[in-house]
Amino acid sequence: MTKDSISWIIVNNSLKLTTKNLIRGNKFYNEKIIFSNDQEYRVWKPYKSKLAAAILNGLEILPIIEKSRVLYLGTSEVITPSHISDIIGTEGVVYVVEHSQENAKELIEKLVPNR
Repeated sequence: MTKDSISWIIVNNSLKLTTKNLIRGNKFYNEKIIFSNDQEYRVWKPYKSKLAAAILNGLEILPIIEKSRVLYLGTSEVITPSHISDIIGTEGVVYVVEHSQENAKELIEKLVPNR
């Protein structure tokens, strides 16, 4: 994992998984924003993202790094793709395949214009 884009931060005596916010000042869902060392981080909820849950449960190798091209299948919410976007940065690309028109619309409205 890239330690610049994924961090563990203590919030109220609890360790939280976070990603450095690619677009400072922007929220994609109701995530908590944390400021630390002049950086802005978004809390990544493991109960709403299987990838975050895997990391929380000890995933050792995450092949998603800065400048990656990621194919993400079936996003029910914008949560995981938005955090992947934080990890890969401005030179990476997230390709999302979504069969639900409503979910695709939400993704396009929330993530695409800000990426």
